Formats: sequence, C-alpha cells, structure tokens
Amino acid sequence: MAEESEQLQELARRISEYLKGWTYQPCIKGVRVAKISVPDGATIIVSIGWRDKTKLDISGKYPVYKGSVYPMLGSNHRIRVSISKSPEQIAKDISRRLLPQYLEQYQKGIEIVRVCQERDENTSSLLYELQTLLPTLEISNTGDTVYLKTYTDTYMGEVLINDPDKETVDIKMNRIPLETAKGILRVLGGHRLGPY
Repeated sequence: MAEESEQLQELARRISEYLKGWTYQPCIKGVRVAKISVPDGATIIVSIGWRDKTKLDISGKYPVYKGSVYPMLGSNHRIRVSISKSPEQIAKDISRRLLPQYLEQYQKGIEIVRVCQERDENTSSLLYELQTLLPTLEISNTGDTVYLKTYTDTYMGEVLINDPDKETVDIKMNRIPLETAKGILRVLGGHRLGPY
C-alpha cells in the first residue's frame, strides 16, 4: 500500500514535468491520490483505479464554497488512462482530454464562488443594518434564505432575506399592537410599493 502510494506520487511528479505551468504537490505518505496544480488553484487529482489497478483515474478538483463543490454544472470531468503509458503520454492525454473542459468549468466555479461571497457580504451588511433597527432580531440561516426572528412580550415575527441583491425583504409579524400596526401601515401607505 505504501509502495503503491510512493509510486503514484513519483508518477504524478513526472507527469507534471510535461504539463506546462503545472506543479506536483507533495502529499502525506500513504495517501492514495496525487495532486498537480497551478497557482490559481486549479488542481488535477490522480489516483490508481479502485477496481482496475491498470488504470489511472484523473479528474479536476473544483472550487469549494461553504463545504459545497461548485460549479454544479453537470458532471465532473474525469478521464481514465492506462498506467502503462509514459508520463509524457499521460500528460498529453490530460492536456487533450481533460484540461479544456475542466478549466472552463473551473473558471465558472470561481465566478460562482465570487458571486456567492459577494452575496454573503451584502447579506451581512443588510443584517447589521436591520439588527441596528431592531436589536431583538436573531439570525437563523437556512440555505439561501436568512431568517431574522424576534420574540418579545408584545409581538413576534420574522424578516426573510431571500435575495439581498434585490434589496427586498419579507416581513411577517404577529401580535402587533394596533397603534404600532397603524404606524407601519402609514409608512407603507406613504411609499409606492413595487410590482410583485
């Protein structure tokens, strides 16, 4: 097992010599995968076939955001190559059969992560602003929707942020004192509400 791992690491190192701009990344001893990457983070994973030890499984690693792999744009690109090929031949197979599709998907994934991080920043800014207005709001994040919940002796409710980029929120309130409700309705009545 350890010998197989060492052979795989050496093979990956030699393959990387034929992939311009790509560098072998040393792995922990005994690991059954090898990594070859470029400075922007794109990474090729090389492993010996699980069932067929005469083949190498080669795939690209995609950007990760909050534990999820992006992009979710169809299947991950992978190829199988005979382990008996030379490192130069394997590098040519990677360049021809894997890299064009993988690098395109990788760049799309980078953009998706950037958009998600920007959205998180917008959400955080909006959350801070709303909590400043009503300090009893508590954050509950479930997927793409952020809930701010509040419970007091007088009222309870939620503010739902579905898309902070649209600068809209949903407000659901219960047990609002009548005079407070009238004040809210006066404010709403003085503003033209957009279409749904």
